[in-house]
Amino acid sequence: MTKPGHDAGSGVGEMLPELDARGRSLRISVLTRPGCHLCVRAVSAVADVCDSLGDVGYAEVDIDEVAERDQQVRARYGEWVPVTFVDGTMHDYFTVDPERLREALTST
Repeated sequence: MTKPGHDAGSGVGEMLPELDARGRSLRISVLTRPGCHLCVRAVSAVADVCDSLGDVGYAEVDIDEVAERDQQVRARYGEWVPVTFVDGTMHDYFTVDPERLREALTST
C-alpha cells in the first residue's frame, strides 16, 4: 500500500510504501538526487534520528524518478533537494536539523 496525499505531489506518494526496509512505520521521506552531497548528509541525519527513536521509518526518493510520473515535483522542489517531508508535509530543505526533526516526530 502507498501513502497518497504527499504534498510533494502524486508521484511521490505513489512511490512510498507503508513500511521502510526495516519494517518501521514510514513517517519521513527525503527527495534526493544522485551525486548530491547535501542529500547524503540529509539522509544520514534522518537515519540517525530514526534509529534513535527506534520505531520511525524513512524512505529516500530520487526526485528524477518521481519526475517521470509527475513533472510538477521537479518544478516545485528540483532546486531545493534534499527536501524532507514528515507525515507527507514538507519539513525542511537543503539541510536537516536533527533536533527540529526529532521534535516534529515526537510532538504528534
